[in-house]
Amino acid sequence: MYMYSDIVIFKENKPRRLGYKFLVSSGFQVYETEIKSKLLRFFFKVCRKLRIYHPFLSKIFWNIDISNLSKAAYIIVFNGSVEYYFCSFLQRYLKNSKLMFYYWDLIDNEKEKIINYFRPLWNTFSFDENDCHKYKLKYSKMFVNIANNYCLLNIQEIQQDIIFIGNNKGRIKRLMEIKQEFDKLGIRYKFICTGAEEFSNQGIYTEGIPYEEVLVEYMKSRAILDINYNDVYGQTIREIDTFFLKKKLITDNSFVKERDYYHPDNVYIIDYSRPDFLDGIKDFLEKPFVPIDEEILKSYSVEAWIQRFMEQ
Repeated sequence: MYMYSDIVIFKENKPRRLGYKFLVSSGFQVYETEIKSKLLRFFFKVCRKLRIYHPFLSKIFWNIDISNLSKAAYIIVFNGSVEYYFCSFLQRYLKNSKLMFYYWDLIDNEKEKIINYFRPLWNTFSFDENDCHKYKLKYSKMFVNIANNYCLLNIQEIQQDIIFIGNNKGRIKRLMEIKQEFDKLGIRYKFICTGAEEFSNQGIYTEGIPYEEVLVEYMKSRAILDINYNDVYGQTIREIDTFFLKKKLITDNSFVKERDYYHPDNVYIIDYSRPDFLDGIKDFLEKPFVPIDEEILKSYSVEAWIQRFMEQ
């Protein structure tokens, strides 16, 4: 059985939704890889160009004493932390560690980097099964912070029927179409869409909120709206949050039918090819939530996510 201290995780600098506070408090060695100083970034570029790999540079650039990591059994790097020079340091000085790269976005945008660099040298994983088949990667589904993020939420008051919280990423057109239909149907909703400031005068909130507040807003809603982008097949954290919070999911990603937590009473799939693409949604909202099997939920825990890496 692994010890958390045996596992080193390099994460991106924006915590997003993966429960990094839990990783730290549970004993994982978790590091960020952002270089914030402009002068230091210039020095970094010089050293990278000259391919200088002295150990003290890891302390200067990333505040990491790389010699202290030499006993780590596993190194897990999220794609938000990817930088060739940084990863070359890990490869050079952590030769006895198992190097694992976890990509939780679509591969197409960085195909050359993944195929030519990481796949030959690292155990490379993706959250998207289609990408795994396409690029011959290993699959590992998402995880969420069950213990810290969900068990303490006891909010009972429902303030809206449906909520969407997320980045624009080209979603705003669909959101406005759905908003128009919700208005016709008399459905109460709240949309928080960052990067869509031009729509702020049309009932769209555009200020981002911390993840803890996201969960509170979810708890105040009967259902959570998930709008797909770029034909993503893989699970979204929004999907998983929905079922841990015992909320209903409204999504335009038809692949959700293949998930282990899918139940037709819990998931409404939007089909834009139909003129009445929200037909029956009010009846759907009135149906009781069907509980998800506890063993399925446990498979999305941090512990299960780590264990899947260990079994590869």
